[in-house]
Amino acid sequence: MAKTNDEKKPTQTPPELPPEAAAESKKEQYLVVTASREGFRRAGYAFGKEPVRLALTDLTADQVAMLKAESMLFVREVAE
Repeated sequence: MAKTNDEKKPTQTPPELPPEAAAESKKEQYLVVTASREGFRRAGYAFGKEPVRLALTDLTADQVAMLKAESMLFVREVAE
């Protein structure tokens, strides 16, 4: 006898994240950027010796890549 498409397939539930990973995923992701000199501009932002915090949600993928590739900038990712 042929199977029909009316049969329900079992649904899979996604694996639960460990509590620390779940908390980490809820944190806002940022780039903290400093420049090796004052008045340096890249990706539409100005940078200097003081750290500039940019939310990843405010940046395009191209801007993130541009900032990370720039040798005049020190870029680190943080979650808060």
